Amino acid sequence: MHSIQLSNGMLLAAYNHHKYKLRQRSNLFISTSADRGKTWQVVAKLEQKFAPLTMHHYPTLLQAGCKVYVVYSDHMHGIRIATLKLDFK
Repeated sequence: MHSIQLSNGMLLAAYNHHKYKLRQRSNLFISTSADRGKTWQVVAKLEQKFAPLTMHHYPTLLQAGCKVYVVYSDHMHGIRIATLKLDFK
């Protein structure tokens, strides 16, 4: 799990969204919070695979202007980078 505060004050978090299971880190989601973490809204679902030994983990977030880069590990395929365009409406 990794979270940052965006330039507009909102919080952004990358995390595995699933029930705990040994050796399972699937469903990598990105969520935002406008109320300091009281409530969260899913804004992106980067990975939604749920299979034995599926692992998408160690996400890191970086904001650069109107984009957020999400760098994370894919257990079977190495490092992945996703780019999200921010919309501050």
